[in-house]
Amino acid sequence: MRTSLGYKYNLKIETITPVAIGSGETLSPLADYWIYGNTACLLNHQKLEKALEAKPEYLSEYINRINGNVKSDKNNFLDQFIKCKLKGNLSDFISQKITIKGTGNAKELKTCIQENGKLFIPGSTIKGAVKSAMLYNWLMREEQETPMTELLKELKDLYKYKALIKDNEKRVIDRINSLLANFLEKPSKEQRLNFSLLQITDTYFEKEVPEWIHTCRYPLKNKKKKRKGIPVFLEAIPSKSYSSLCIQFEENKVAKNTSECLKPYFNANGMTTLFAQINRYSVDNLKYEQACVEQKDTLKGYLNELDSLQTQITQSTNDIAFLPLGFGKANFYQSIGLALYNWLNIVEKESTILDFAFKNYLRLFKLGQVKQEQLPTTRLLIQENQQPLGWVKLTIK
Repeated sequence: MRTSLGYKYNLKIETITPVAIGSGETLSPLADYWIYGNTACLLNHQKLEKALEAKPEYLSEYINRINGNVKSDKNNFLDQFIKCKLKGNLSDFISQKITIKGTGNAKELKTCIQENGKLFIPGSTIKGAVKSAMLYNWLMREEQETPMTELLKELKDLYKYKALIKDNEKRVIDRINSLLANFLEKPSKEQRLNFSLLQITDTYFEKEVPEWIHTCRYPLKNKKKKRKGIPVFLEAIPSKSYSSLCIQFEENKVAKNTSECLKPYFNANGMTTLFAQINRYSVDNLKYEQACVEQKDTLKGYLNELDSLQTQITQSTNDIAFLPLGFGKANFYQSIGLALYNWLNIVEKESTILDFAFKNYLRLFKLGQVKQEQLPTTRLLIQENQQPLGWVKLTIK
């Protein structure tokens, strides 16, 4: 919709898979919750404080146990302490009950962000994912001279005799930053931060309660020494949660005329254009992800999930977009690597060019180990069904 400020779009959002945007905080089964079956019982801390005030002889024991000075069974400590030591009725000490997805031993839970008790996705999180999709499509343009052409020239000469030349590293990074000036958080003084014109509101899920999920970080590559996945206990916005948000492209004639990457969106069909680009980016991500999975027997469930997502995207129209959230700035830089990888496969057929350019890019931005040949090398998946996290569906109202 055309407004006095530019173009404004009201969108619906649906979580296709659980979305976990971390708060940086954790909850412990020694101090914050206990588990019965597939239900977590959150402790009412005020109730516990009053009970300890009434029976102060147990205070030092409680503190020693939660501080790890005395060994405790994390699975059973808190509820047993309340029942056996404080002689309390457990139901009186529960502030909230939360459903748990999957099974696993009680451990520290990584919480997701909330505001005033409401689950939400920050506009900055969605904006970061949208910028990655815009960047990918900008780099993959089909013109004869593209930013990718210049990027490839810089990367070809990055290494000499397999050793990183420090002067080359700085020159290439500066050159890449110059090429991607429209997408940088801190442009040079001569360049305007054009993405300040893209405004995305926070998304609040008013009625949704979080779910706790047993996930596992699985290795994607086959290795001589088989590694087990690393368990991670997460709080997330459940799948099939619904809300709304607003995206606005604020029109500024100076920035609009100098911002090549934003020009396609300053018109009545801007959101349809953006959705088509998001879907292209997501499909190419899924295809590359499938190519990265070497442990196909172990990760059958994950491959099926990737197939299902890809089918949903390819069968949708461009008034619907599917977008992965919650991968941070790494996804931004990986979108450059994905564009480089796919562009080389389309334009360049020489494997040596692919090897040097793609691997040099990974090393340059420290996106892995020195000899790493691909990204990602692991994926965090729900243990129960190997479903990935963070996928949402956007629909134009």
